[in-house]
Amino acid sequence: MKKKHIFGIIFIILGLLLMFIPEKIAPVCPPMEDGHFMKCHWMGHAVMGQGGLIVVTGIIFLLLKNEAMALGMAISNIGIGILTILLPLHLIGGCPMPTMPCNTHTKPAVYLIAGVYIIANLIYILKRKTHK
Repeated sequence: MKKKHIFGIIFIILGLLLMFIPEKIAPVCPPMEDGHFMKCHWMGHAVMGQGGLIVVTGIIFLLLKNEAMALGMAISNIGIGILTILLPLHLIGGCPMPTMPCNTHTKPAVYLIAGVYIIANLIYILKRKTHK
């Protein structure tokens, strides 16, 4: 299997993990007693959207024939990974209480998977440059 295909599959798996973290793997906080959602609910939806985007870009990455386009996509994937980290960190955030599930489970899981995604893209970029 080509190196690019291995990375594409890794990207798809990481995207799927991000899609499932907020509701299945490390769920965000449940609704309040009055039925309203805390902001971590919306952060979770945004992270799921980012996961979907990563799955789609992983599929496109697998289908690319042009190595220069794959390199450009890997570079842009780093931006997607950074944005994914920023959603719970600063852009939307989570609950103010540090002991809430979004802060103890969801955010660390998102940081881990998005960080691995960024590192995987960096490895692809660096390995590609060292083999030329």
